[in-house]
Formats: sequence, C-alpha cells, structure tokens
Amino acid sequence: MKMNKIYLLPLLLLMLLFACKKNNQESIDYNVLTEQRINEVAEQPVIKEDDIASLGRLLEKVTDNGTKTRLTVLLEGVKQIKDIIPAIGALRTNPELNFQEAYKQLENKLKLVSDQLPRKAKLQRELEDAKASYNAEEVEFDTTPVPGQQSFIETLTRFLAANYNIKPITGKPNRFSRADIERVDSLVAWPTTLVNIRKFKGVKKLEATIVDEIADLNSLTGLESLKIGYKNELKIEQLRQLKHLVITAGKWGEVLDFTGRYDLLETLVIPRSIAENLTTVLLPNKQHLTKVVFTGRYGGIGDAALPGAKRVVIEAKEVNAFFLTIGSETNREVDEVKLSGFGGATIPEGLNEPYSQFAINGAILPDRSLIKLKKLELSNITPGKFSLANIDLPNAIDLATLAPLRYLSYGAFSINARRATFSDLLHIAQHKETLEAIGINEIDFPGATLDLSDYKKLTQVSLSTQEKHITQPLRKLIISKKTQDAQGTCNDCFVEAWSSVGEVEITVAN
Repeated sequence: MKMNKIYLLPLLLLMLLFACKKNNQESIDYNVLTEQRINEVAEQPVIKEDDIASLGRLLEKVTDNGTKTRLTVLLEGVKQIKDIIPAIGALRTNPELNFQEAYKQLENKLKLVSDQLPRKAKLQRELEDAKASYNAEEVEFDTTPVPGQQSFIETLTRFLAANYNIKPITGKPNRFSRADIERVDSLVAWPTTLVNIRKFKGVKKLEATIVDEIADLNSLTGLESLKIGYKNELKIEQLRQLKHLVITAGKWGEVLDFTGRYDLLETLVIPRSIAENLTTVLLPNKQHLTKVVFTGRYGGIGDAALPGAKRVVIEAKEVNAFFLTIGSETNREVDEVKLSGFGGATIPEGLNEPYSQFAINGAILPDRSLIKLKKLELSNITPGKFSLANIDLPNAIDLATLAPLRYLSYGAFSINARRATFSDLLHIAQHKETLEAIGINEIDFPGATLDLSDYKKLTQVSLSTQEKHITQPLRKLIISKKTQDAQGTCNDCFVEAWSSVGEVEITVAN
C-alpha cells in the first residue's frame, strides 16, 4: 500500500503544474498585451518583418471583436511606419532622389497611419524637418567648359531665368536652390556633362547633348520626352514613362529590342549612323506608337532605311507615313518583316500628300536583282497610298486586306523568284471606287490588254514595261472617260503608258 502512494506522487505533481500553467494563461489579457506591443514596436528605430509577424500572432489571440478591429487598424499603421522610417532617412541623405516626388509619397503613407499611434506625430515632424533642410539646400553645377561651346552655366542661367524665373543664389553664380532646380520639368541643355543633367530630378522633357562616354539617365524616372545626343552608350531602360525618344547622335549596336519596354512610346526617331548598323529591330505591341523613323539618306518624315536588318517587327497604333527600305549589296536576303498599325486619317506635319502613306522597298542593287524577303506579315495596314518595289516576295499581297486605296504603286517585284504579273495584284478591283492613281512598272501583262474602264476616279495611270525580263508587255490600255470637250477629248485625264517593245494603245471608253 505504501508503494502505491509513492507511484501516485509524480502524477499529483504533474497535475499541480498543469493547473498553475492554466491559471497563468487565463490571467494574460491579450487585449492589453497586444496593444502594448504594437506601440512598443512602432517606437523602434528599425522595424523588421519578424516584428510584424509576431504582432500578427498576438492579434489572433485577442478575444474582444471591437478591440480586435481597432488593433488591426493600428497594426496596419505599424506596417506603414516600417517603410516610412528608412524612406525619411533616404530623403535626408540621398541626393539622387526626386525630393518632391518622394516627399509626396511619404505624406500619403503617413495618412494611412492611425493618429492613435504616437509615433505618427514624431514622423510628421521629421518629415517637416527634412523639407526645411531641402529648401535650404544648394545645387552646385560643374563649370568645366566644353571645348568649342558656350559656357554651360551662362546658357543655363539664361534658360532658367527666361522659362522659370529662377536665378542663382546671390553671390554664387553656379549654385541654385535645390527646390528651384527640381521644379524644372522641361530642359534644353547645351553640350554638358551627365552630372549636370542628373541634378534636374523633376524633368519630364529633356533635349540635351551629353559629352560623357556613357549617358545614364535612369535616375530621371519621370522623363516622358527625350531628345538626346551622346557618345557611346545610352542607358534608359528604367524610364517607364517614356513617350517620345529622338536620338540625334550616338552608338547603339546591332540589336534594337524594345520588347516589354517603353509601353507608352509614341515617337521613335533613330539617326542614320545607328540605323544602318541594325540587324534586328523589335518593337512589338507598341499600342501608342504613331511615328517611327530610322533615318536614311534623305531623312524624310516617314523614312525607315534599314540596310543591314534581317528581322523587322513593328506593331504600332497608327503610323501615318512609313517608307521601309531593306537590304543592300551585302545584305540581299531579309528573314522577316512583320508590320501592323500603319496608316490613318490624321496626317502628320510635313507630309504634303492629303493621305497617309506606306511603302516597302528593297534597295536598288547594281545588277538590278531584287532583295529577297523570306517572310512578310502585314495586318491593320490602312494607308491612302501603298507602294512596293524591288522585292522578291514570299507570296503575293492581298490588296483586299488593305483599307480602300487612293494611290497604288508597284515597281519591280517577283513572287519566289517568279517575275510578277498584273494578276499578282490580288483583288485590286476592290479599290476601283477609290483609286485615283496607279503606277505599275516592270511586270508582265498576260493578254497584253488592261481594262481599267471601271475605275471611275482614276486621273493618272503610269505603266512601264521596259524591263528586259518582261516577256508579256502591255499593248492596249482602256480607261474611263472623265470630262470631255466639244471634240470628245478626255481633258481630266493624265495617262502615261509605254513599252520597250512597242507602243501602247490608249482607249477612252464611252
């Protein structure tokens, strides 16, 4: 019997310990403890993710629903404070920040913090102190002269005074208030160094020539319009707001790939020095793009000379003038041309014709051979004028897929090395109600007769069959009567048709 009592003793001790532990747990008020810990964490100099997770676990143990709702709001404030603390530090110490933009973001974050957290008022005072320091801060510009150029600081001073009524700090001709400099949103800068340009944190429109080897503009995150000349390398991959990019001088390399970048891009202009070296041009899904120029020899408004390109993909919104020239003596085969979103009602400034234009031309080679295009894909092409010349196509273009045309021009072309005929102008008759001018050169005319009498709006027809490879020249052309004088002569027509192997008879239909 005595032995049984000895065995029961450890069991009694365990029961006693469990009871004590249960009483201690029941005595903890998690409503009070959680609020206390939230305020303690909010006051820490650094708040970590583990701190937030710990507060979340405590909040789960709060039993009173009203208290839990209130503490949930406080915890959300602590999460904001976690990010605000280092951001205020950066605001004070990082000169690369756009202060005004960062300050506004922090103001908005503070509004999300409950007034019941004492740390909010302290952070508000720190933010105001940072702004006071910012307003007193000075920006010093590099005055190192660029050989052969006017003094940058002199031209900058005139520009800021004329456009923003900003003046240098008294007695310091190369220093300005940082608050003044960062409210400049449009800047035209003469040749200068990158360090001067990057001081304008709030600039949205920039025209500049930078003399540095590398022009890194990624810190100017608000840039929307950039016209830039530089030496060897341009870094702009972080510019999410970029809408207009015009490069006046610089180097690029062989690949221009904007896939997944610059989604807001509306204007792209690339100089001849870059364009002539490109082997790949990728501008997919550019749903805002309305102007694209790869400047060639003549520098026209819609010029796109890409003599070295093997692959060209441009998916735009509505480019009104586009004249793509591909191939060269050393690049006689182009792998792919994929184009979408060309043509429209709005005519850009500088375009004389009263309609949009679209052309694909192969380079004219010394031996008169054609540039071979292995793959051509056209969609959403709606120009008033369509032209094609000097190309060996993989397949004939179906003109029915184009918008109603007013002007159609075909030069020398072939289909998989077979010399083209008039019948390769697929569904041209679908444009007979709108066509005003037709120019067709160096193709065969099966049957030797071309009847265009149903094309009532034609005022100009130009047909040439002089190319030496033509085996079926045009012999007879029939056009519609426009207006006639007393003798029945067509006065409203200008018609030109000629052949190397004989005259072309022109008949005006009754």
